Amino acid sequence: MARQTRKRQHGRKAVSTEDVAAWAHSRKFPEGARCRVNPEEVPRMSAVLIDFAQPFLQGDESVEIYRRVLTMAALAWNASFLPAAERNEARDEFANTVCRGSEPEDYAFALNLFEGMTRRRRDEFGEIRRMIVDVDVAEGAGGAPRVNVAASPIDVPDDERPSIEDTL
Repeated sequence: MARQTRKRQHGRKAVSTEDVAAWAHSRKFPEGARCRVNPEEVPRMSAVLIDFAQPFLQGDESVEIYRRVLTMAALAWNASFLPAAERNEARDEFANTVCRGSEPEDYAFALNLFEGMTRRRRDEFGEIRRMIVDVDVAEGAGGAPRVNVAASPIDVPDDERPSIEDTL
């Protein structure tokens, strides 16, 4: 889907470099951190995260539910880059957080959701080599969610990581 189409579809306007710098400054990134706007040919991580989470969204979520789904998607996205042992720890923490005080079948559902998300990242978004540092979801124009994502490039290729099947 073209960038312009995505912007129209989600009701977003183009964001200036100054807007991004102001947002990054407001998030209190570490001293010396550089904020860079993507070149035109590199997809914005906010659009990537929304596309990644799309199968897990109904389309009529409140901003708060949208924030929760995108946060879970970001956790699974980042965990997919981890070695098997660390990914297992992240999976268990994810399920414990999502299912605090829930039934055992909810815990199993959360584990499956996490596994599905990490597989989806590897299978359908494997060429995107960036870790998500921060996700901000706020109410935008007309009540629609407005999403800002900060990400950092990584340099460890997926083929050097254990496969997801190693963790099952």
